[in-house]
Amino acid sequence: MRKLLLLAIVISLGCNAQELGLLVDTESRTYLIGEPIEVSTRIHNRTTRTFTPRRGNEAAHLSITVMRGESRSHVEPHGRELHLADIDLPSSEVWQGQVEITRLFNLRNEGRYLIRLIAVHDGMRYESFPRTVEIVAGFEITKVEQVFPGNPPHQRELRLSYWIRNQMEELFLQVTEKPETRQWRTYSLGPLIRTTAPKIDIAPDGLLTIVHRATPDVFIKSEIRSDDNEVAFLGQERLVDPVASSSKRMAPFQAMAVEDAIKKRDEKKKRSWWPF
Repeated sequence: MRKLLLLAIVISLGCNAQELGLLVDTESRTYLIGEPIEVSTRIHNRTTRTFTPRRGNEAAHLSITVMRGESRSHVEPHGRELHLADIDLPSSEVWQGQVEITRLFNLRNEGRYLIRLIAVHDGMRYESFPRTVEIVAGFEITKVEQVFPGNPPHQRELRLSYWIRNQMEELFLQVTEKPETRQWRTYSLGPLIRTTAPKIDIAPDGLLTIVHRATPDVFIKSEIRSDDNEVAFLGQERLVDPVASSSKRMAPFQAMAVEDAIKKRDEKKKRSWWPF
């Protein structure tokens, strides 16, 4: 019986040594509609042969799959054949990579999705454990609309919304075309404090300016170009709130003044008890 147990352990270790270790991960578990989703991939070649996936090679292939969590149906990629990378991974080595899956799959519908890394090595198929992500609409704060002439004219909605991520509220700009003939990405504008409502303004030339409070004494101004042909993020600028920042700078001096007043009061009390 002991020999059979040892034999089973050896066989199990041998089987484990002949596997590809696959891992897929994302920075967050929740994303807003249109937000880019970066997926980190990791492959550990525990086999005895080099893993050399190539496009069009059915015996050595590297891809990723996405399934809808509710229906378990596959989300079809934009291209017919999805191949992540041509790599040469020797035995016992590790390869790491990143891919923006929102460029490969249409993930603009709310719901839960399961992401898996798939590898074919020497005709054997390997799968990673699924990574689950949730696509949400976000909580709307305010929005503006653009109308572009044409036949027929089309309308663009620029929507500010927020979501709680890592125990912090984060501000997003979502762009939607009506009718939705084109799809635009969602931009993260950074941390948000909603005690001051964000302000959004759009100029006649399509320059979108958004100002929101990021910390108690700092605002962030974001600029986005939105014209008929493109939506482009131009940059951000930090603006210091003069009221909050000045009161913050004066706090140490105010504390010193209070301490000085208390000290003078105590000294006066001591002198009042002096008999001469």
